[in-house]
Amino acid sequence: MMTKQTGCYRARCVARGGFEMRNDRKFAGKSKFSELSTIDILVDRLRPFTVLILMLVFTALIFPTAMHGQVTAGQAKKIEQALPDKVISQPKKSRKLLVFSRTDGYRHDAIPFANKTFELMAQKTAAFDVVFSEDLAVFAPDKIKEFDAILLNNTTNLKFDDPVLRKSLLEFVKSGKGLIAIHAATDNFYDWPEAAEMLGAQFDGHPWNGNGTWAIEITDHKHVLNRSFQDKNFQICEEIYRHKFLNLRKNSRVLIGLNMRDKTNLAAKGVHFTDRDVPISWVRKFGKGRVFYCSFGHNPEIYWNAAILQHYLAGIQFAFGDLKANTKPIPFVIENVLDFTELDSLLDQLAAYKFGESLEHHFALREFISLAHQSPKTSRTTEKRLIKFLESDASLDGKQYICQMLGIYGSKRSVNQLAKMLNNSATVEMARFALEKIPDKAVDRAFRKALLKSRGTAKIGIINSIGERRDFKIVPKLKQMIYSEDKNVATAAIAALGKIGNKSAIQALSEARVNLDHLHAEVVDAYLNCADQLLELKKTSEASKIYKTLFSSSEPNTVRYAALNGLVHSGVHGVGELLIEVLKNDNSEMRAAVAMIVRGMPPEFNIRGIVKSLPVLAAGDQVKILDALSSRRDPELLKIVTELAVNKNDDVAIAALQTMGEIGDTSSVYFLAKLACQPNLKAPAARTSLYRLPGNGIESRIVDLMPNVDSNTKFQLIRSLRVRKPRDPDSFIADALLKSAGSNEAKIRLESIRALQLIAKPDKALQLVDLLIAAADETERAALEKTLHAVAIKESSGTKEHSEISEFILSILPNITAIEARRSLLLVLAKIGHQSSLPVLRNTLMDTSTALKSAAIRALSQWPTAEPAQELENLILTSDSAVDRVLALRGFVRMAGIIGKKDKTEAIKRYQRAMELSKNDSERKLVLSGLGTMDTESAFDMAVHYLEVPSLRPEAEVAAVKIAAEILVHHPVKTKKVLIQIQQNSPNTGIVAEAQQHINQIEKFEGFITQWQIAGPFTHESEDLFYFEFPPEKNDLNIEWQTVTAVTDKNAPWQVNLTNLFGGGTFCAAYLRTNIWAEQAQKANLELGSNDGIKAWFNGELIHSNDTSRTVSPAADVVAIELKKGWNTVMIKIRQLGGSWGACARVRNLDGSKIQNLKVQPIKN
Repeated sequence: MMTKQTGCYRARCVARGGFEMRNDRKFAGKSKFSELSTIDILVDRLRPFTVLILMLVFTALIFPTAMHGQVTAGQAKKIEQALPDKVISQPKKSRKLLVFSRTDGYRHDAIPFANKTFELMAQKTAAFDVVFSEDLAVFAPDKIKEFDAILLNNTTNLKFDDPVLRKSLLEFVKSGKGLIAIHAATDNFYDWPEAAEMLGAQFDGHPWNGNGTWAIEITDHKHVLNRSFQDKNFQICEEIYRHKFLNLRKNSRVLIGLNMRDKTNLAAKGVHFTDRDVPISWVRKFGKGRVFYCSFGHNPEIYWNAAILQHYLAGIQFAFGDLKANTKPIPFVIENVLDFTELDSLLDQLAAYKFGESLEHHFALREFISLAHQSPKTSRTTEKRLIKFLESDASLDGKQYICQMLGIYGSKRSVNQLAKMLNNSATVEMARFALEKIPDKAVDRAFRKALLKSRGTAKIGIINSIGERRDFKIVPKLKQMIYSEDKNVATAAIAALGKIGNKSAIQALSEARVNLDHLHAEVVDAYLNCADQLLELKKTSEASKIYKTLFSSSEPNTVRYAALNGLVHSGVHGVGELLIEVLKNDNSEMRAAVAMIVRGMPPEFNIRGIVKSLPVLAAGDQVKILDALSSRRDPELLKIVTELAVNKNDDVAIAALQTMGEIGDTSSVYFLAKLACQPNLKAPAARTSLYRLPGNGIESRIVDLMPNVDSNTKFQLIRSLRVRKPRDPDSFIADALLKSAGSNEAKIRLESIRALQLIAKPDKALQLVDLLIAAADETERAALEKTLHAVAIKESSGTKEHSEISEFILSILPNITAIEARRSLLLVLAKIGHQSSLPVLRNTLMDTSTALKSAAIRALSQWPTAEPAQELENLILTSDSAVDRVLALRGFVRMAGIIGKKDKTEAIKRYQRAMELSKNDSERKLVLSGLGTMDTESAFDMAVHYLEVPSLRPEAEVAAVKIAAEILVHHPVKTKKVLIQIQQNSPNTGIVAEAQQHINQIEKFEGFITQWQIAGPFTHESEDLFYFEFPPEKNDLNIEWQTVTAVTDKNAPWQVNLTNLFGGGTFCAAYLRTNIWAEQAQKANLELGSNDGIKAWFNGELIHSNDTSRTVSPAADVVAIELKKGWNTVMIKIRQLGGSWGACARVRNLDGSKIQNLKVQPIKN
């Protein structure tokens, strides 16, 4: 569920001590409290603000259920009076209960009432102490152990993302402790199946809302938890949940349920046909622990219902283990809730059904039959009615549907009637399909009898059904029929024998293989089918005889392949040698087939023989077999693969190296690293396999080898660490790389520095600074700058680590004499971007060293925010150095882009200022390059302006095309016009192609309305959201409409993605409205798409309503409209069921073409 969150509640209580409560919830309108005393309010709320007091009094008088943020003294008194005076069973020891009421979804108003109830229950009965919490940390193993049971008070959408907490909760209950769940507690654990099944069910809606009064049925009258109800059914005003059962009836004992014979219960809006079993309260065992659930708990009045409070207390004591209770599941008795007049009515309507008509009654009929099938008694009654329907003069299409149902739910009782239908050409097929699935010997007798009388296609169909049922007794007759002059009959008989597959059928097919040359392929296929069935039955000896026969060289390769594969899976002695023989001496197709067989071999198959044969096979076959064996971890295979990896045939060697990357171990590291250094075709495969080597210990082996190998091999080992990006919790690898980064060889130093960028943690930053200071050349310094920046920001919050590293660099900077090192450190400070560095960079602008001054400009230009923009502008205006000017301008342009992420209008001003500051076209081109990153109409206009400057046109084209991609949805006409101009005039083929892509995009979704005002989301606990009239439907002027003109979904810019605007949520609605201006009055179509249900109003009139569940698709619904000349209004309502949601709309001519000169303008307040 989804609604407006009205606040959050925090409480802590120790029942026999004090109770501390902080309530941050604001007044949010009507709640479900009752009998709020006017005197209580005047006394409790009296303040100098008389008007406010009167307003509160007035609200309380009109809405006696108002002000639900906390429990009033009067309500607490009612709760206390309704509570039991004593325990039901004396506690075996002191008990401690955790009441947990966190809500990550909808928050129920009843939560504080329940908390107060369990606080007072603990005090009054002394059955337990109670602690309240909404912090998931309370489920940590060291904290949860202090409790004897946990009570989930209307929790919603709990996920328990931390696996430690998940394990802790499950083990808590399984170990012998208790779990109590109240009302919405089943609205949790949607991505944690084990916890959901522990509860027994999950929330699936509440057709029986909190404003209705519903008939309740005690389903276990003698149960100890139900004593308070005194063996009497009752009615109650309360919200009742429908649930998805998670083995509920299998594992739990249901105590109370909704009376689904009651007409009021059945008539509630949103009730499904299958809503017959609606449990309300149940108990179960879970491991050694106990679970109690009760759906009562939505309305505040529940908490001063004495019988229900006694039921709660009994459930809590059961969960503690202090009250023994029967948890043995009892089956649901379906006959108590089925009304067979419903079935008669559905069958009457089906009797006249013709194919193509509505299937509504089909679905209801299927549900009824499915429900009836739960009980032998109702199943018999239903089947009799279905048989009677087949005997009637109902339509053939209606009878076909009943035959489908009998195929699923039918029994021996249906056989006689269906058998009669086999003799009628109009009904033989529907009857045959129904009979085929009924598990009774009478069906086989019926088919045998019908076979003797049937002709043509009916005969073939019956033979097929006989084969599917594997009727052994018909085999002699089928044996005769395989020699029929009618080829179709013979083919069907052969296939049936292959499905039956007993000894007689196998013998018949064995003979036919020799005698029926014209049907040889059909016979062999059936023969193979027999062997496969024998193999499935573990009759491997019998199966292998057939496979060996069919492996004959006289058979086609396809048959031999199937037979050979069957022999492999039979596991018969000598099959390995047979495979090797095929690989050595058979034809190329069969050798290739062996590779496919090897790939699918069962894990237990001994591959050693095939492995040993690898060196003597042809090169092409070696490659195929190596690939097929690449998932088999076997020491002997690795040994052979290592030998083949140095084969003179490059294809074989590369295949071996690739296989080594899948099956290798630590012994393969040095071998691969050495080969990776070779200047040949094998080196790339060796490097890739070194990067992919699986298993533990690979990185440790690489590090161990690094000090003891030659330079080239060491380089490959370090490169492999860089590519593998291993986890390095103890910095073992980073320390080795830091050591190698001090090598005398430049290539080793550089590769180590680059690897550290991906592996080292922030605690290595200071050592990296030392390396940077000592760096030998510009290449190393640049690499260390990148590495130091990457390491500094890794795994950090961006505050403490940044501060420490920046402070260290700042502390040593005055003592660094080498200009190059100081310059690099300034750049590192800028990339880290800690505020403490900015004054130093600014001061360095005054340095006498030209190199350091340029470095400071470069550093300020790279600062992560736009804060140094003013300094850069001053430098552009005052610097005599062309280099420094360009550096400063580049930074100024870059910061315009940073500003553009927050303030697009200001960003355009900065780009315009940059143009003013530019002295030549080279600098102006730099500005246009930055401008191309913007996504606004004004940026597009600026780029278009420079299309008229010949010297800047190429760069302006690039910028305009880039910006066009971002704004074409909202400005298709303007954008398309410019893109066409660029496409026609630009010599840049790449830009021309990109412009054409954007033009295609505009034309594909041309006309979709993307400028709207949106209101919502709206929700209502008890109403059907699709039909409920929220304020936008009532022209309420107090609604807050949000204007949306930006793209809400870059992947589908034609739609309004409400998920991106509002989030996913469930059970809510939103409204979209806009104005459309037409040049003239005309007929048109409004094309709509929605996820989920949609209503549409045009010029104030409801024109479309589709209560559906689907994804957004253009023109899923098309509605005829009449455009007025001038402005027209459109409003759309979208009802959200769950997951993503959204909508799309456009107005087109009746033939689907574009209407010229339409304008769209969102409505403004």
